[in-house]
Parts: sequence; structure tokens; C-alpha cells
Amino acid sequence: MEQQLMDRDPNTRGIVGFNHVAMPVRDVDEALRFWSSIFGAIPLGKYENDTFGIVSMPGNFLLGFSLQPSGYTGRKAEYPHYGLDIDPERLEPMRERLLSFGVPCDRIWTRFRNEALMYFRDPSGNLFELYCHEGFKDSNNIDLGRWYGGQFETDLEALNYSAWNDPAK
Repeated sequence: MEQQLMDRDPNTRGIVGFNHVAMPVRDVDEALRFWSSIFGAIPLGKYENDTFGIVSMPGNFLLGFSLQPSGYTGRKAEYPHYGLDIDPERLEPMRERLLSFGVPCDRIWTRFRNEALMYFRDPSGNLFELYCHEGFKDSNNIDLGRWYGGQFETDLEALNYSAWNDPAK
């Protein structure tokens, strides 16, 4: 794929990375606490009369949070969702960390037997995927997704929640 990118028209080059995603949230302060408490994100501030907040995430990108009454991923929907890369040895501990904060998670599963993933939602209902490209120790023994020849299907509605173990509460 690298060669395919290099073979493209030079006028299409210039993007050097991913900078940020801005997403709707029900409560900007809660979003800042969620990402800093669980993932170690660094809050960078609130703007626009406190209706927008931003954090710097591990992995060198930004998450922005815009106060909005709607726009989150549907309760039973898989799309849109946001995929976050995670090191293979950190996937299980991060799942346990999310659970310890009262955040429902699906179990770790695979699509192609060489990677591993799991879904969770933020307090507003936005859907996230923790994704390990390769190297997960049990990728040959974990559940295979239904659309990929297996039996496992995420219960997306079960990932919704109204309260979590918010350190500020």
C-alpha cells in the first residue's frame, strides 16, 4: 500500500497525519473527565462559552467535544464509530479499566484471526472501537465476528449506560 500511495499524483500529497475529531456530547465537563480519568488524556481547555472542550490523547491526536442535544451514535447502531489503535498487551487491561469505571464493554473478538477489537461507548453514547492490528496473544482463540464466518455479534444496545463511576460524583 505504501507504494500505491507513492505512485499517486504528487499534487494529492501533503497530508502528514491525523489531527483531531470533534464529536457531539451531552456534557463537555463530563467528556473531559471521562477521557482524562480513563485514558490519561490531557485537557487543553474549554472554549465558545464552555460549549466546546478538547483533550490531547495518547497517540498524538486531539478529541474535541461539542455540547449538542443529539448526534450521537444510535443506541443500536454500529456507525458512525471511532476506532482507536491500542497495543496488543494493553487491550485486556484497558477493557478491565473501562469496566472498573462502570463502562459496559463487549468482549474482545476478531474479524480475521490476526487482530483483536472491542467496542464501548462514552457517556454521551458515541461508539468507540479499541483495535489491535496484530500481536494479540489469543487472536486465534477469541470469538470470530458473525459477518466474518463466526457466531459473535456485539450487542450494541447493551453498551449504552446512563451513569458511570465518574470521579467527580
